[in-house]
Amino acid sequence: TLTRSGGPTTSIGIHSLGVVDIIDPNATSNYGPVIRLKRTSASVADGDQIGAIEFIGHQDADGGTEFRYASINTSIKDMTENTEDGDMTFSFAKSGAFIEALKFDVNGVSLPYQTGGLNFMEGSNYVKIKAPSLSADYTLTLPTADGSANQVLKTDGSGALSWVNQTT
Repeated sequence: TLTRSGGPTTSIGIHSLGVVDIIDPNATSNYGPVIRLKRTSASVADGDQIGAIEFIGHQDADGGTEFRYASINTSIKDMTENTEDGDMTFSFAKSGAFIEALKFDVNGVSLPYQTGGLNFMEGSNYVKIKAPSLSADYTLTLPTADGSANQVLKTDGSGALSWVNQTT
């Protein structure tokens, strides 16, 4: 149990199954319990790691070697005052190697894992969208509205897509 200076008691409980509860009686509709990973350093630089949550397990039933199965990492992308940027990366283990799977940064959301693609799940089935092997960036801009019946997407050769009537 932790007590805030001048405030109510906050409880942290650890259950036998490894579940951690943070109970804050002062939580409101605008503010609840917060976990902060704060890095302090005298020499901050772009690319520095801020914090991580790692998911560790044992590789065998005997409790032998620990293995990192997944992690969530944050880092400084740009530390320039008043233009600070950060990023967050979700990674996982695949066939013994650690793979970056999902990244959020100032450029948007990316799926760095090369062969994964983006799956849209419906029950146990999915539709997958995958990028081909690329030697440069490639941008497609979707139309602002959906097309009419029997129309298809057409490119202008510069990545702008539009709906056109299908020709046979």
